[in-house]
Amino acid sequence: MNTLTRQFLSLILEEEDKDGKDKSDKEKTKPLSFKKIEGTTSNKLSLGKPITDAGLSGMKDRANDPKEAGELLKDLGLKSVGGTNVYEVLYNLYGKAAGSDLDVLISGVELVQDAKETKGVKISLKGVWNQDDKGGKRSYGYIRSLLIAALNSGMISLPARDRNKLRIELVNGSSDLIAYVGKSKSWGVE
Repeated sequence: MNTLTRQFLSLILEEEDKDGKDKSDKEKTKPLSFKKIEGTTSNKLSLGKPITDAGLSGMKDRANDPKEAGELLKDLGLKSVGGTNVYEVLYNLYGKAAGSDLDVLISGVELVQDAKETKGVKISLKGVWNQDDKGGKRSYGYIRSLLIAALNSGMISLPARDRNKLRIELVNGSSDLIAYVGKSKSWGVE
């Protein structure tokens, strides 16, 4: 092959590589799409005395212990979660949980926002979630423990300001939870 042809092909291949890189960079920085929903939340599931259930307390203990948290997530079939912001991380965490052993409880996840554009992640629960003898507190405990385990194991990392204001609350009149960063019971309140 003569040198001019080699140079020409080299230029074409470099342009294709640049185009490919540009496309992947654009895909990585593509903004997340949040669906607007209506409704307010309640923190009633997180109030009151802790439940004295052997299975739940065992999961909470494992979630709170950084050494055991990783093993708990592995037992549930969760290996890694990524994301560039708190909502993408939560979406990926609970989305993977919906495809793991927790699929008996979680039916799906969705990125949402309220009328004030407060962003959050809607965690849709299956009908069995509130059929426990504690009116759903046990199911809430499992959902919350999953987040604590992911944080304590280092699987996910959130800035301290987001971690301190992170809420998981029940959407009033539904079988959905909303995970968001803000004050308690502030979702959907105008």
